[in-house]
Amino acid sequence: MSRRKHKTVYGILISLALCSCATPPQPKFDVPQNWASAPAAEQNESAPGYPNAGWVKDFNDTLLTDYVSQALENNHDLKRAAAARDIARAESKKAGADLWPVLDLRTLVRRSGTLDSSGSGGFNFGGSSSFSNSNFSFGSGNSTTYDVSLDASWEMDVWGRLRSGKKAALYDYYAAENDYKAARQSLAAQTAKAYLLTIETSEQLDLAHAFEKNLQDTLDVTQAFYEEGLISLQDVHLVKADLARARESIRNAQSAAFSAQRSLEILLGRYPAALIEHEAGFPDLPAPVPAGIPAELLERRPDLIAAERRVYAAFQRTEQAKAARLPQISLTGSFGGVSDELRTLTDPANVIWSAAGNLLFPIFNAGRLKADVDIRTAEQESALAQYRQTALNAFSEVETALSNEQLFRQRAQDLDEAYENATQAEIIADENFKAGEIELLDLLQIKRSTIAVQIDRIRAQRELIEQRINLHLSLGGEIFEKPVQAQKQ
Repeated sequence: MSRRKHKTVYGILISLALCSCATPPQPKFDVPQNWASAPAAEQNESAPGYPNAGWVKDFNDTLLTDYVSQALENNHDLKRAAAARDIARAESKKAGADLWPVLDLRTLVRRSGTLDSSGSGGFNFGGSSSFSNSNFSFGSGNSTTYDVSLDASWEMDVWGRLRSGKKAALYDYYAAENDYKAARQSLAAQTAKAYLLTIETSEQLDLAHAFEKNLQDTLDVTQAFYEEGLISLQDVHLVKADLARARESIRNAQSAAFSAQRSLEILLGRYPAALIEHEAGFPDLPAPVPAGIPAELLERRPDLIAAERRVYAAFQRTEQAKAARLPQISLTGSFGGVSDELRTLTDPANVIWSAAGNLLFPIFNAGRLKADVDIRTAEQESALAQYRQTALNAFSEVETALSNEQLFRQRAQDLDEAYENATQAEIIADENFKAGEIELLDLLQIKRSTIAVQIDRIRAQRELIEQRINLHLSLGGEIFEKPVQAQKQ
């Protein structure tokens, strides 16, 4: 090979070796200094201990706290996420084992002999047995050989191919660990929302029963008026129709309540028997949560950390594919003995050893290794894009939760005001109807309006608290109180 060709080959090797030592990309993201939807008075605020103080207990509801704890302990989807994390941990250990030599103890006991032709007309095993239809027998020259050896093999990771594979598996494990943390946070939020839904459906059921009683009282008054000839039979049938619809609403409310309880029981890992206990009303909305600054989100939310670790894993696999194009150097050795007697197996005359070095230089593989590099590079770009998209989604969730809490708080206040006025209007309408100052149709319309406002008001109370839960989830707050970790994966 000419001197120029030598330089060309060396240049390729050096450049590829340098690629294997490249620095992993830092998936950065441009973020604003403050949240666009946070009130100006709360910008850049921080609360002592948040997000590690734990948000579940802030609602001061013992049953809610117990249910979230049960879900984290018994939920089967979360157990599956934990198993995926454990698999990733084992895979990382397996990948790290490739860097170490492999030692195998091999033992072999061999029994051999000759197959002799005999004229005795029998098939004889050592002269002890005879079969009339055979002319062959095993002779007496049988022997036993014992072979014991210790075999070793080791690939010299000159270009970092195995180290890159180990790092990739380790980053996969870190990603799976944070996937598990994200699953825990999501499960806690789902459980809290399911609990709130059981309260809402229970209150809606109580409201339906109250509305039925209200209409029954109206029917009693209507029938009394009809018997006195003050109103027509048509009015009686109108009230009866509304009363039947109210009873139908009770059935729907019962179905919704059972469904909500069963959904919560499934999250808790229980049999869905619709036997959930709950408090009589919604928990109070805790004090506002200081959102901090957007940049903190990238280091706090486990799904963002998992996406970042997958970028690192994809980079290491790219480096692994590049290193696969370089020569592979491996060493093998064997040490052992062969003898026909166990007691002489360790005799130096029977002990043999061997050592070998192997150099594998890929020359032609129809572009397979180059294609592997292209595939891994594309996967790295995909991981980067996924990280950026995950970050955008996370920022959107926080902004949405911040703006929704303000909107839903005002909405709940508006519905409270509407409920108070509708209730007063219904009381006046009842009195006016009894005094004959308004028609029955007007009274029934007012009652329908009042019940509609009450239904919306209960739903708005639940949705307002849900928005707070969404905010905790989007900010990556801890479920229960937990000390700040000194070291981040």
